[in-house]
Amino acid sequence: MSLTIDIAVYAIIFSDRQEEYRTTGQSCGCFYKRDHHNPLVIEMAVSLPCSRDYKPSGIMTVKKFRSLRTSEIFIPRDHWSEVNSDQAQHEEALRNCVARVTQYINKNGGWTYIGWVRTGSVADQSEISNLKDAENISSMAQVPHISYLYPTNPKIVDRTNTIFEQLQLQSSELEPIY
Repeated sequence: MSLTIDIAVYAIIFSDRQEEYRTTGQSCGCFYKRDHHNPLVIEMAVSLPCSRDYKPSGIMTVKKFRSLRTSEIFIPRDHWSEVNSDQAQHEEALRNCVARVTQYINKNGGWTYIGWVRTGSVADQSEISNLKDAENISSMAQVPHISYLYPTNPKIVDRTNTIFEQLQLQSSELEPIY
């Protein structure tokens, strides 16, 4: 299925299982993984088609999606160290890269995505003056969560595909413009 991806924020620090738990009170819920990588991932807003019964516009946007596997579609692993999250030029280069890779994937089989939807809870507004004792009730809004996003045809993003490799973020795009 075709969908569009827009970058909301990029190059965020995300532990992604890179630190071994030292105490039981650590706040990170990730588990330690011995295979280390650069601790940056792209945080994306993913827009995908949906039923008009769900959203009248027919498009649902899931914000703050993060995945190393999905991020590496856009930035080859050996280029992560070149990305500087404080440089506007790098952010613009990444946005352009995401647009062209997404367009390529959309035209060549689209995406497979897996996720879930849950109804959140909100505090009862009639008891707002006493939040401590306020009862939580189900919200009518359904909050979607994506847990997997990858091209339906993984061969189109294979390292041996020279067309795809040319679409990924290139070192030359990160060089300063004088």
